[in-house]
Amino acid sequence: MVISSLMPVEYRLALKRNPRTAARNEPLDAVRSLSDDSMRSAVDEVPVGYMEEAEREKTIAFLEGRRDRLHQSSVAYL
Repeated sequence: MVISSLMPVEYRLALKRNPRTAARNEPLDAVRSLSDDSMRSAVDEVPVGYMEEAEREKTIAFLEGRRDRLHQSSVAYL
């Protein structure tokens, strides 16, 4: 059994990667446009007691990597 067959229709349709839909591209474009500095600034707003310096750096690297992979996946559709 495929898990998507158990999902509501709107969720199932969201899984289909159609690069031409504005509903999908608008939020992805917002993420793609984030700069390294804006991500660092957002992570730096987390109070010191919640996150060690090493965790901050790993979180920033993770976010940058996800954004960069998102950009690569959009280029693959072209």
